Amino acid sequence: MTSIEDFRPYRSGRGKPLARSVLYWYPVDAHPRAGSTEPWYAVTDAFAYRSAAHPEGPSPLPHFRIADEAAYPTAHHPYGPSDIPWFVIKGSIVYPAEGHPYGISDAPWYQAR
Repeated sequence: MTSIEDFRPYRSGRGKPLARSVLYWYPVDAHPRAGSTEPWYAVTDAFAYRSAAHPEGPSPLPHFRIADEAAYPTAHHPYGPSDIPWFVIKGSIVYPAEGHPYGISDAPWYQAR
């Protein structure tokens, strides 16, 4: 288990951060803004939050909802919510899907680890 104190969407009643399992999305070289050694998203409890390393900074509210091996923008995403997935998740690799403004790609944008 990894503590997500930096992302703080969940806290116990006593002000202590709750330990949650976290998976991080790292942008890879095919991403339009290029790869990074720092994660851009933290995924926990089926939601993805921007991390401190994201170019637009961290988000305390989820930007994506993860369901059925896909990621859907939430109401907190700058483009608003969508029922069309922006990303598909195949194993530990994340690809842009039909709902993404840049369209579908066979080249992965993120690696989850």
